Amino acid sequence: MICTENITNNWYTGNDKSMLLVNAIFRAGGAACLLTTGAFPQNKYRLVDVERTHLGHDDAAFRCMGQAYDPASDSLGVFLRKNVGEVAAKAVRMNLERLGPRVLPLKNSLRVALAKVAFSLSSSSSFSSSSSSAEKKRSLEPQPDFECCFAQVYPHAGGPAVLDAMQRSLRLSDDKMRTSRATWASHGNLSSASTFYAMAFAESQPGGIKKRDRALSIGLGGCFKAGTVVWEAERDIREVHEAWT
Repeated sequence: MICTENITNNWYTGNDKSMLLVNAIFRAGGAACLLTTGAFPQNKYRLVDVERTHLGHDDAAFRCMGQAYDPASDSLGVFLRKNVGEVAAKAVRMNLERLGPRVLPLKNSLRVALAKVAFSLSSSSSFSSSSSSAEKKRSLEPQPDFECCFAQVYPHAGGPAVLDAMQRSLRLSDDKMRTSRATWASHGNLSSASTFYAMAFAESQPGGIKKRDRALSIGLGGCFKAGTVVWEAERDIREVHEAWT
């Protein structure tokens, strides 16, 4: 499997700030991994589960980023709207609501389900029907504890706003966000390769990855898509990658 990012096809030469931003945050990079159905001593991880979410039916999500033509500069570019962080958080939250029951301990899932029922009953009369109140209510709802169930979490390094939104939505500690923030700081937004750069950062640290550690990779795409992958380490992994020497 090969993931690459190349900005030259969409390099924007006009003056629209929403398109100029893309020139600054996207970088050129790539990652590759070998997937096999066999059990070999050199295998690093076992693929545990995959979940995909597409919000193309939501107009706000569909229009938060995309490719457009700017007649003023006769240039084609990619635009990013200010709500991209909120849309990313919503997509990830919906994705993990479906993934959680399959990968989290039963005790954790039951606790969250019971807490949500209790919360819904107690708050039904406390919030109005306005969109702001609905968003506030959603932010207070009990969430699965991904913090304790995954040794590593690799959110898509799409930029500070996206990372901040995902950290708030999933209630992750700064330590769990360290790999993706390091990826953004050192390499920018590498699109589909971002989560593999974050994984390589974790493998390159002095402690590395321990056998049986589980990791959650979170990828994002335009219009708007979220994909999550759960990995489990088959052995202790300590490998300093070239991108992190």
